[in-house]
Amino acid sequence: MDVIPIDPTVEVPRPPATKPAKAAPWFRRIVADPQRARLESELETAEFRHAVRSHGLSPAGAATAVQITRALGQARSCLLSKRTDAGFAYLHIADELEIALLSPVELGGRVDRVRREAGSGKVRGWRSDHIVELLNRADAAEIPVADRVQLVADAVRCQNHAASNEYLKITILRRAQAILIMLGSVLFAIALWLALANTDQFGRVDAGWVLAAAADLGALGGVTSVLQRATKDYSGRVPQLLGTYVVSLSRALVGGAAGLLAYLAQRVIIETDGAAKVGGILAAAFVAGFAERLLPENPSAPLVAGN
Repeated sequence: MDVIPIDPTVEVPRPPATKPAKAAPWFRRIVADPQRARLESELETAEFRHAVRSHGLSPAGAATAVQITRALGQARSCLLSKRTDAGFAYLHIADELEIALLSPVELGGRVDRVRREAGSGKVRGWRSDHIVELLNRADAAEIPVADRVQLVADAVRCQNHAASNEYLKITILRRAQAILIMLGSVLFAIALWLALANTDQFGRVDAGWVLAAAADLGALGGVTSVLQRATKDYSGRVPQLLGTYVVSLSRALVGGAAGLLAYLAQRVIIETDGAAKVGGILAAAFVAGFAERLLPENPSAPLVAGN
């Protein structure tokens, strides 16, 4: 191995001391990106672990340590420039390079952790099978040490790719939810304003504001339906999720059209005027918009629950 036992009498280099960070205002903590905070925490841990591990290496190990230092530096740069995904990519590179600096005992422990995670359900699909296959090959007694290290590094790389994909899905979901929440808030504000501005005209079904409110509430119903479904499902491949969330934004138009149809249907069916009729029209418009979930995302696919 490239690791030389560390002399306990030699002082381990430590990261430079920094001033305590000033606590951010409460509103910034609410809207802060949790992924960026996670990157900062894991990067600090990786930097300190590397400072401890990089002491007393052979020339080959020292060359690997230089590459790890560069990868961690790039991750730090990405953190400062708020490029979170790129920062995690460099952090994963450093993690994979660090495999070559592990002692035999540490390497065995890393193999066990990766195998357990692959079998726990966190890594799904073909990646789980591929990781187990690589680790089984690495456990062969006749395999050279360098090849074993490379196989373990490949397994860790596959594990990191799986984790990156899962967090990318969460990021896509979070952005789609933010857009839907903002759109729904605007639609709700418009509906509330129309209702408050026309409280004395609830007896006039033919008023223009009723038509506008019906379309608005239909769109709000469609957005509410999509938002409710988006909170519980982010499975599938990344391109499929991107397509799904782009299509979901069009459901506001579908809901608005449904609200207009509900308005026209109420005008034709109900003969009596009055506040109850206006309220029924607006309620039916929202329900019609919310019913957008009955439309399949893929027109050629069968209509099943969740599709």
